[in-house]
Amino acid sequence: MDNIRSHTYYHLVVYSIAVIILSRFGLLFYFCMVPLHLLYRNYPAKVFFKTAGILTAGIVLWDILKYTGIGLSGSAYLLAAIGMFYPAMLLMSTMVYYLPAVSRRQIRMGIASLVPAAAGTIIIVLLNGDNPAAGDVIDFYSRIFSEILASAMPGAQELGSADFLFLLALEIMKATFLPFWFIIFGAGILLSEIAVQRKSSAAGPVKTFLDYFSVSDKLLWPFIGSWMLVLLDIVFGLGAFGDLIWNAALVFLLFYGTAGISILSYWGRKKHLRMHPLSWVILAIFLLFIPGINVILIITVPVLGLSEHWIHYRLASKEKIDENNTE
Repeated sequence: MDNIRSHTYYHLVVYSIAVIILSRFGLLFYFCMVPLHLLYRNYPAKVFFKTAGILTAGIVLWDILKYTGIGLSGSAYLLAAIGMFYPAMLLMSTMVYYLPAVSRRQIRMGIASLVPAAAGTIIIVLLNGDNPAAGDVIDFYSRIFSEILASAMPGAQELGSADFLFLLALEIMKATFLPFWFIIFGAGILLSEIAVQRKSSAAGPVKTFLDYFSVSDKLLWPFIGSWMLVLLDIVFGLGAFGDLIWNAALVFLLFYGTAGISILSYWGRKKHLRMHPLSWVILAIFLLFIPGINVILIITVPVLGLSEHWIHYRLASKEKIDENNTE
């Protein structure tokens, strides 16, 4: 802490530059909020919110000018909204996440998710609407997708699969924008917690929210209800509402999957298997790309987390779970 106090402005500038650089380069923008998490942990809340607000406003304005340079038509604004979605939502949600109104981590995560949920809902409704802007945007991304596919799979155009694959990718994107946000946002929190603990040599084994993550009993019926509505969408096709239902259902599935990984991590610690918290995430991602195993993983790990409503695997650790959900 003394080192930070003696170089206050230096570290503030370093964190700010890191946010700007990460938000500007390719897939690195998925990690642009990590320096903000570190900034919050090392500076007073007033400094954090002022700096984060200026950085977010500057980056959003930068993106608006970049995307609207295409033109001032409705399609340009919709293209800008889609292109800016993850960088802007990750930065804005980080500020919302640290608002001092609530202390429980899961509640703060839920409140922070309202920002991308609201913005994503507007985009989904517009994309599903019968308007020229939506058509122009879909055509724009379809051309890009066709060019990429032609480079990667030269025979795809002749087989007539390009349009089918694009529409499939579009539907997946609309149905998964919110769970994907949760994955990236949660990964940012995880990385920041690991980084902070690594700075202290006396911190001992790294412990993060992943070690004691559990799902509240209050979410059981919303989980069941969301998947019942998913069945209705599969049978009847609910349009934009169906896309939103898929997002909600997959978010609940992600919660239970995270709880399942947390239980496996707990069992590993009981067996003296000291795996780094990030190792569990990397292992889960790796297994998702193995045919056969990925299906088993997608089903069994969330079911394991779901079963904790009735089987208290970590009863002795309930106090630690409550502590971890309060920060």
